[in-house]
Amino acid sequence: MITSHVRELAALSGFRSLLRVRLIGQTADGLAQAGLVGVVLFAPERAASPGRIALGFAVLLLPFSLIAPLAGVLLDRWSRVRVLAWANLGRALLLAVTAVAASTSSFELVVFGSALVAIGLNRLVLAALGASLPRTVPLHLLVSANALAPTLGTGVTVAGAAAGFALRGWLDAFGAGSPFLAAAVGYLLAALATRAFAAADLGPDLWSTDGASTRQGALAAAWSDVRSGLTHISGSGPARRALAAMGSNRVLFGCFTVWTVLLIRFHLATTSADEDNALAALGAVALALGLGLVAAAVTAPRLVRRHGPRRAAGVALALAATGAVLPVLTLRLSTVLVSWVLIGAGAQILKITVDTVLQRALPDELRGRVFVAYDIVFNVAFVAGVTLVAFLPADVLAGAGVALAVAVAYAIAAATTWVTPRR
Repeated sequence: MITSHVRELAALSGFRSLLRVRLIGQTADGLAQAGLVGVVLFAPERAASPGRIALGFAVLLLPFSLIAPLAGVLLDRWSRVRVLAWANLGRALLLAVTAVAASTSSFELVVFGSALVAIGLNRLVLAALGASLPRTVPLHLLVSANALAPTLGTGVTVAGAAAGFALRGWLDAFGAGSPFLAAAVGYLLAALATRAFAAADLGPDLWSTDGASTRQGALAAAWSDVRSGLTHISGSGPARRALAAMGSNRVLFGCFTVWTVLLIRFHLATTSADEDNALAALGAVALALGLGLVAAAVTAPRLVRRHGPRRAAGVALALAATGAVLPVLTLRLSTVLVSWVLIGAGAQILKITVDTVLQRALPDELRGRVFVAYDIVFNVAFVAGVTLVAFLPADVLAGAGVALAVAVAYAIAAATTWVTPRR
């Protein structure tokens, strides 16, 4: 079944073209994130600290939340093809500025400011890709498309991050700016890849070719449309429950992520005293997460079809709970890596399930707004978890108490999801 669906998806030219835009852009995402991690954790002129790590995650994930309500409306009023093209061009320009600033040790505000805006546009691109996917595949392939495209996207993001870390060592002359420069080239290529689509191919259905009037109408009606989108979410049980489930998961995922980073950077004996070992350990964590994502892509479609979204979500949360509890048994890097395989698999199964529920429950003219709301929940909840853990006392972070708390919360969520009556 899985193989036949992959063959069917591969035969769809629209899906292949949208996947190409996603993969090129998300490879560049990984390069940009590697550059920012290097600035936050390993720049010799900047002392690493839990507060700086929390700031780095906030820069990665929060900017788009500030403009998301308006952006979501625009995804339902402007050509999504043009949004993808112009957003990627904007990111290319901003990352080029970031590359120059980072390589010349410019004022930190320049580095973080340009990266902040570029990564803010990244959230708009991902929301546009999610809203556009149903325009490229038939309904019976939607679960498989949601398993394949985002998982491959996350995989190439991990690969891009690994390449970004390597570039820091290979291109000494350009130093910390090399991952940002490579990312700028990637975003430019992603913008060029959107030329495979005509302006109206990815919707929305109500999109108009009258650019000026559409722009004025969109800005004038933005907040009214936001209210209508929120009203639709609040009145749709599947959409409401899906967003709540993903928000809870992302808080816990954020807690475990920053605990892992702080454990490796400051507390594990094998990594805290050597920056090269710490960097290699973070790369191993990324690889473990990637393995979990691959496992989820293989198992999630069959799980959702056979047992339904609610049971699939329960299994996903139970997997994450199992992964989070392992460091409580033995606090070693090898155990943490196994944890990330299981947590990555659980988180991705849940995401595939939620994506599919939202896409099936929403009309096309509201899909952009709701996917932006979804993206806000996805990232704000993660940063909330990061912030919650980043400022805990050092003696708490040095042990497995955070992992135990996350495991218990995941287990409660899994049990609650499993016993909730089918609706």
